[in-house]
Order: sequence, then structure tokens, then C-alpha cells
Amino acid sequence: MNASLHILHHAALACTACMGAPGDSQTLGMNGAILFLLGVTGLVLLGVVLVAGFIAWREQRAAEAATRAEEDAAWTS
Repeated sequence: MNASLHILHHAALACTACMGAPGDSQTLGMNGAILFLLGVTGLVLLGVVLVAGFIAWREQRAAEAATRAEEDAAWTS
């Protein structure tokens, strides 16, 4: 068993994209795909942060409007 792993260790190595070959088209394509997926993930996370910020901003404006309405009601009473 151990001897067979030693003989076949080259077959167990990763593909050229993982092992190197920086100018290979497979490596360039995989790097492009990784960067694309990182960009998509970043855009989705940015969208989540922007929506959460908008909801917090809208809630703060509603609270300020309610406070102003209470103050105006107190002056007119």
C-alpha cells in the first residue's frame, strides 16, 4: 500500500492551475473566475450593508418626526 502511493504520487498532485504554470490559459481563467466571484460576493455584502443603513436612517427620521410632532402638540395644547 505504501509503495503504491509512492509510485503514484505524481498522479495525486493537483492540476496545473493549482500547482503553478502562471501563463497557462487554465490558470488565467481560474484566476479570473475567482476574482469575479469575489467581486460578486463583495457587491452582495455591500448591498446588504446599504439596505441595513437605509433602514436605520429611515427609522431615525421617523423617530425624529414623531418627536417633533409630540413637541408641536405640547405647544398647541
